[in-house]
Amino acid sequence: MTVGKDVNENGAISNNYLAINRPVYRTGTFREKYLKNEEKPPLKERLKTSIKEATTCTPEKRKKCCFSFFPVIKIMKRYKWRTDLPNDLIAGLTVGIMQLPQGMAYSMLADLPPVVGLYMSFFPPLVYFLFGTSKQISMGTVAVVSLMTGGVVSRMTAAWKAEQSGLDGGLLNSTLLNGTMGIEQEQEGLYSEEETKFRIAIAASVGFVAGLAQVLMGFLKVGFVTTYMSDSLVSGFTTGAAVHVFTSQVKYALGISIPRFEGMFQIIKTYASIISTITKTNIPEMVITLICIVIIYLVKVQINQRFKHKLKIPIPVELLVVIGATLASHFGNFHQIYKIRVVGKIPAGMPNPSLNIYNF
Repeated sequence: MTVGKDVNENGAISNNYLAINRPVYRTGTFREKYLKNEEKPPLKERLKTSIKEATTCTPEKRKKCCFSFFPVIKIMKRYKWRTDLPNDLIAGLTVGIMQLPQGMAYSMLADLPPVVGLYMSFFPPLVYFLFGTSKQISMGTVAVVSLMTGGVVSRMTAAWKAEQSGLDGGLLNSTLLNGTMGIEQEQEGLYSEEETKFRIAIAASVGFVAGLAQVLMGFLKVGFVTTYMSDSLVSGFTTGAAVHVFTSQVKYALGISIPRFEGMFQIIKTYASIISTITKTNIPEMVITLICIVIIYLVKVQINQRFKHKLKIPIPVELLVVIGATLASHFGNFHQIYKIRVVGKIPAGMPNPSLNIYNF
């Protein structure tokens, strides 16, 4: 390293400079000079060492294995009860309030009784609390998964009902393609006890198989594939999923009953069916839908977002809308007067575990 000064003709210092002189290295030369190449033991010795480490059960390894399977132990050891508990209570109440209407809506997307969505909203957070690694994520039902599950439930239930009714092959195929069985029951929001068990069995089977596939892909580290998914692909999937979810809710907003379509062009077929039955729109049900949408928008956007710095917790407008609409429907007898579909009786408590075996 050389430090110098430039002096002009008048003897004044015009510039300071710093010159660094070092040899130019190539990659191979640099490695030979500075990297220490330790001699590796033979392959046989390395295999013996690996097998011994894998089969040896030490207290440290047991502790590490326990923490890897149950991350909640490590999280709770560093948990600050005075500061974290109030915030977690508020977060839990917020998620629970959201899951009441959201769980029932997702259950209807899956072609299941609405009460099933309440049960499904309870178990995912409980399981993730024990095995999850993130303290911020909220686990629960998803609209796209519910919609895809509903397609399988609808198709299998139509085939099962056709088999129970003894329909011939041609009528059975027509039933499967159009999904026309059970529209009257869907309009009333009622299923028989046996049909409800069959629908739940189909949904549980689909969820179990999907869970096994996800566990297998997790062990095989298939998640690296998402690295190669472009932003356009993700945006397209998100937009397409939003269109499907919105389309599935139009019939409930208008109070009409249309079949569930499968395969290609199902969006086009769905809107064609909606247009053909638009004259059967239940006006009171559509008005209630619009009122609820306006109230939720005004509170969430104009109050919760604009005054979030002044509100300790956001106003649970979704729960308030559900409570208000339920009271108005009950005391106004909307179901009898205006033929508005209602959820019906919701049994109290958790259902007893049972094993129903069907030949799918």
